[in-house]
Amino acid sequence: MKMALLSICALCIMASCDSGQQVVSLEKNLNDTQARISALQINIEALKKNINKDINDVKDKQVSDEHLQEMDKLAYLTPGSTGYSVVRFDLGYLIVRLAKVKPYANGSKVTLEIGNPLSVNINRLKATFDWGKVDDKGMPLNEQTKSKEITLKRSLQGGYMTQLTLVFKDVKPQELGFVRVKDVSHGGIQFLKR
Repeated sequence: MKMALLSICALCIMASCDSGQQVVSLEKNLNDTQARISALQINIEALKKNINKDINDVKDKQVSDEHLQEMDKLAYLTPGSTGYSVVRFDLGYLIVRLAKVKPYANGSKVTLEIGNPLSVNINRLKATFDWGKVDDKGMPLNEQTKSKEITLKRSLQGGYMTQLTLVFKDVKPQELGFVRVKDVSHGGIQFLKR
């Protein structure tokens, strides 16, 4: 009987040791699982930040692209520059150059050359012309900018430069810092005859 009791005690001790090992093993698995969950949460947060950064980068690029598309819809010219500017409108592109600036009454007389690289004549070309002074850094003083919308009576011939003379009141040639040509549209086209 003593032997049976000792056997039962031994079995109980062995069973409790196995249970203890199982509890330790379960605790270790639980700790490992919690560590993995924490690592996954950190990775998820990092991914969210990267996704938000990528989304913001895409939005910034879209704004930048939209800004560039708007920028090519205007020509920015400065006195003394020898080049030309290209302005986009609904038919394509026009070439604009500031040819001359002369004193006139209490302002300036400005001669622009507008080139039509298309193989059609453009009728009733309409555009807005801005002009004004610039600051010490060469940036337009927009609050002092003057503006005039003009519709040309004569056609712009395809493949030619057409001169346009404008009078800008209240800004003398030495004060004129820029001329902008924008909002260009047309009233019709005429194909060239062979």
